[in-house]
Amino acid sequence: PNINSQIIQQQRLVKFKDLYSYLSKAHSALAGEIAQAYINTMRWYYTSNFTRYLQALEKIKVYPSDRNEVLGGDPSAHRTGNILPGGRAGSAAHDPFSLGRRIDILRNSNQQALSSYLAEQDNAYHGIEVPFRNFNVALVDNVSAEYSFLTEFFSPLTFHEISRKVTEIFQPVFSLGQTLTKKLIDNTTDSLGILVCVRLNQHSAFELQRRKVPVADSYINGINMHLWPRFQVIMD
Repeated sequence: PNINSQIIQQQRLVKFKDLYSYLSKAHSALAGEIAQAYINTMRWYYTSNFTRYLQALEKIKVYPSDRNEVLGGDPSAHRTGNILPGGRAGSAAHDPFSLGRRIDILRNSNQQALSSYLAEQDNAYHGIEVPFRNFNVALVDNVSAEYSFLTEFFSPLTFHEISRKVTEIFQPVFSLGQTLTKKLIDNTTDSLGILVCVRLNQHSAFELQRRKVPVADSYINGINMHLWPRFQVIMD
């Protein structure tokens, strides 16, 4: 409980990789059962941890979008939908048509995802790109670490077989990411936020290519299939 799986992988399991290689030749059925037991365990591990992380990210306050906001509109005629719940005019400083400092999230060299604790304690309002980025940074890091371990420990398997196993482990997490994206964009009219998410999604794709991790391509493409149609609807 409460331990980082990578510590167990690197400090304990990896010492037995030669034993697994021997076992895969001497008793392939047992080696297959061990691999499946590992997959089932890690599937549960990542699903439970990412579910908790998603619950923390959902506590991040996102600027409300007002479908009556239009380019070239009268800035003095703010509508009631522009006021945040609780009577706080939180979006007075938020211009839905100005990129401003929101571009910083694309220039940020910090590759760390926000911790669950900080996400829950954050009382500021953010664009939809903030929870989107943090979930996907965490996803890319964990997929990369898992793929790296599997290629080392299950070395008798082909890269195609290892990719399939990593996909099986992360399938529920990919579904969580799809759900988060849909929840963030389904009712928003924040066109800039969606475009920033598109660029962040490109960053994820480039980072996975740089790390030579091929297992999240379908997830990245699926996220794009959510973002672009919603952007088109907002533009229309």
